[in-house]
Amino acid sequence: MQFKFTYKKRGASHVDVIFSFAFFMLFVAWFFVFLRPISEPKEDYNTLSRIIERNLKSFDWEVQKVMLYLKSNITGMQPVVVALPFGWNENNTLFQDGMHFCIEDGKLFFYPELSNKNFFYLAHSSQNSTSLPSLSINAEHSYATTENFRAEFVNAQLKNISYNNITALTNFSMAVDDTAAISDNSTFSNRKLIAKYSFSFGTINHTSFLFMNSSEIISFISSPNEHNIKLSFSLINFSNYYADNANNGILNYSESMEGTTASFSGNYIDFYDENEPNKSISFVFNKSVNMEFAVRDKILNFSASLTASNLEYEIIPHSGSYLSTINYASPYEATFSLLQNLSGISEANANASNNYAILSSGYPSSRSFYVLLSYGYKTIQIGTQKESSTDIYSKQIEDFMLYKNGTKQKCKVRINVW
Repeated sequence: MQFKFTYKKRGASHVDVIFSFAFFMLFVAWFFVFLRPISEPKEDYNTLSRIIERNLKSFDWEVQKVMLYLKSNITGMQPVVVALPFGWNENNTLFQDGMHFCIEDGKLFFYPELSNKNFFYLAHSSQNSTSLPSLSINAEHSYATTENFRAEFVNAQLKNISYNNITALTNFSMAVDDTAAISDNSTFSNRKLIAKYSFSFGTINHTSFLFMNSSEIISFISSPNEHNIKLSFSLINFSNYYADNANNGILNYSESMEGTTASFSGNYIDFYDENEPNKSISFVFNKSVNMEFAVRDKILNFSASLTASNLEYEIIPHSGSYLSTINYASPYEATFSLLQNLSGISEANANASNNYAILSSGYPSSRSFYVLLSYGYKTIQIGTQKESSTDIYSKQIEDFMLYKNGTKQKCKVRINVW
């Protein structure tokens, strides 16, 4: 009787399981290796694109913009002076339309063409701007001239005015608390658009401005304290005057001390000559003053006085009668809108020589990118475009190019990463 023994190797089954599991894990590993290029690049490219987008913000800058509204009673080309409340520097300020201007003593000086309603836009940025005209007012320390007009100064104090080659005004003087104001210090500057003549007497400052292409003289008196201020002028050969409907008439000259005299309050008066229509002169004050004049032997001595710490006044030589300048008694009202803080791409920043280095911040050195900014007919390219279009992730975003005059232009930004 034979017995057949069969050995069942229990260890063999364990080996089979181990090999099966190893093959399974190898299969899974190879599966992820082949799957990785398909599933991961999209996320990776998004990350790269976001780095570029974030760095593009380094090209942004801010520009402040404001609207100036002038409701005007005078029209045509006119000198305008407006207090500027923002503390802006002239070199960083610009009219949106490129109009020339100056900023002096916290005031904005410009020479626009006015209608009844006027809107002007100004912008301020960190970028330097040039606003002065290429031509300049013909002015020196002792005189300033424009077409048909000449004013003469001594130590920045007005002495004579001639208009159309006819002397209209002589012997200007100022008294403060009944004391003649003799200049302690005087300065002159030619700002091309305007000429500035300034003198001081104690704590009182008197500054006159003349505009290129204008016969107006705009003056400001300022002091930290109130004083009795009296301005005196000698005028030559005028036949009529007009201040308002109650104060006007013919000027009677007499060699005997019996000429016309008058005293009244107001902020406007015009002297004109019916026999010489090309010689007239107006005085306009920003507040009511006491006006007096007396005619003696072809000379009219005119004075304006008040008690105040500041005064603005204009002297306007002109042709014709008072009808030419009566609206200057209330020439315009100026109103500024709320200040806008604008943000957008700076063309100068985007064009900077280190623009690629800026966009490269935090970007892997083993990867590449190309950025194209398109705005209007202009483009800015940063980086080198890849010759092949394969394996490139491309994205386009919309932004704005912001200019130093406060205007914006749509800008398409295409970002290619690979």
